[in-house]
Amino acid sequence: MSIRIPSKIFVFFVAAVLLAPANGLAMSCQDYRDLGDDLRIALPAAAFALTALNKDKEGAYQYAKQLAFTGVGTESFKAITKKNRPDANESRVSFVSGHASAAMSGASFIYTRYGKALGIPAYGLGILTMYSRVCAQKHFADDVLGGALVAMMSNWYFAAPHPDSTRIYPSFSANGLEISWNTMFGGNRH
Repeated sequence: MSIRIPSKIFVFFVAAVLLAPANGLAMSCQDYRDLGDDLRIALPAAAFALTALNKDKEGAYQYAKQLAFTGVGTESFKAITKKNRPDANESRVSFVSGHASAAMSGASFIYTRYGKALGIPAYGLGILTMYSRVCAQKHFADDVLGGALVAMMSNWYFAAPHPDSTRIYPSFSANGLEISWNTMFGGNRH
C-alpha cells in the first residue's frame, strides 16, 4: 500500500511547522510542562495500544516487564540519590526523571518492536517530554538523560523486534512524498 502527498502540500506543511514560532504560536514553559505531563502517559499507552492493535501478546508481555523494570529503576535512583529539584522544591526526588523514563520507555519499545517509522516520531515526543521537564525547572538535564537511560537500558534487555511488524518506507521525488508500507495484519503470527 502507499500514499502520495504532492510536493506543494508537503512543503507547505513543513514551512508551517517551522514558521509557527515566528507567527506567535510559540509555546510557553507551562505549555511544554502540560504537554510533557500528557506524553508521559500517552507514549506508554501508545506502546500498549500497538501491542493490542497487532494482537502481539509477546510484545505486551515484553513491554509490561520493561515498564515495570523502568519504574522500579526510576524510583530506586530517586530514593538513593535524594537530589534536590532545580525549582527549590522541598522534595528531593530530582534524579532520575520519572516523566522522561516513562515517555522514553514507550518510545524505545515502539522503535525496537515496530520499527523506525513509528519509533522516530515516538522518540521525538520522548525528547519533547524531556525538554518539558527542564523548561519547567522540575529537572536538570542529567535527570532527564538519566531517566531516558534507565528506560532505554530496560528496553534493550526486555524488548525484541516483532518478526512481522509494520514497516513504513518514505521516499521523496519531484512529485512529492510517497509513503509505502507493509503491515503484519494478515501476516504470520506467533
